Amino acid sequence: RSGGGGGTSAAGAASQSAKMREIEETSVRVFETLANRAQLLVDTLTKSPPEFWKVWTTFFPALTDFSEASPVFESAVFLFKRIGELMREADPSLTQQLITDVGMPALAKELARSPEKRECLCEIIYSYTQEDTLNHLMVLRALKEKIGDNL
Repeated sequence: RSGGGGGTSAAGAASQSAKMREIEETSVRVFETLANRAQLLVDTLTKSPPEFWKVWTTFFPALTDFSEASPVFESAVFLFKRIGELMREADPSLTQQLITDVGMPALAKELARSPEKRECLCEIIYSYTQEDTLNHLMVLRALKEKIGDNL
């Protein structure tokens, strides 16, 4: 009997693994579809900071719950960067304010917790930041303060 139970356990593990792969593939498709249609979100996100907060908090766990090598993490980074770039084109100062107020606390925690993700997370921050030296310095200063709070 115990041999049969082991087979069931192995089959269960294989089934679990297949299910996780399916979830991962679906998640990647969702993030890619959203990224390709991000322009449709931008108007709402720039007109309503609470909507930005909702989108941010809904999808941010993909940046924390998956390793940097995961396709889900990569597709979430792509989505956040795409939204940031489009929002910055529409309203640069509001976009920078939103990433500083809404995104920075969570990003700073993840930067401190996961050094291997730093490059990608910084790319996200910069995609929401106005493209001049002064604003980059302001965002870096804000990030330094937030990271200091997390160490």
